[in-house]
Amino acid sequence: MNNIALALILLSTTCSTTLASPVPTATSQKADVVSIQPVNHMTTPKISLSITIPGTYTRISVHTGEPIDILSNEKDTSICEFIPQGEMAASRSEIITTQLIVGKSLTAKNMVDGLRKNLSLYCNGEVLSQSVTELKSYQTSELAMVHMYNCKREVVYVRYFSGPYDCTGIQFAKVIKNDENPADVAKELKTSVDRICSVIVG
Repeated sequence: MNNIALALILLSTTCSTTLASPVPTATSQKADVVSIQPVNHMTTPKISLSITIPGTYTRISVHTGEPIDILSNEKDTSICEFIPQGEMAASRSEIITTQLIVGKSLTAKNMVDGLRKNLSLYCNGEVLSQSVTELKSYQTSELAMVHMYNCKREVVYVRYFSGPYDCTGIQFAKVIKNDENPADVAKELKTSVDRICSVIVG
């Protein structure tokens, strides 16, 4: 289990996702997989979050780090994790983590604040940037941090969304080399999240 997942598990343990076809297995994943998650379904039009996991990634178990089927329903976690195909969880170069917390009225700001505090406390994390945006139907919060992962430096970019009841989000983390600038890597991760994550109205 990675440090980000550990920090997130300390915050919540409720999960559900909706996957669109095609749905390949973790061992033969070639097509992109789209997850549609609720942000605010109490409004008209409804607000949802679309997350596209590239087909070059494999889903792994939050509990064991082993590859699992994309539709596996893991108990006691609100988290789904994906790493590049062919990599092992313990030595992976990057990881995409998605999370959905239903019916808990947890705000995006509180979720991100909790993650920041846990990474700072347990993983020697340093904040690169953090923001909160209040929109008419939902709230969004973003965070970029550099922290330690398996004795290596890692940069994570986080973006969460929340309505009155549900909270959902994505983290994209990458192990960095000694000569890489964490702020530059955070910008690259933000661009990647912009590409695979979008708000759906309607």
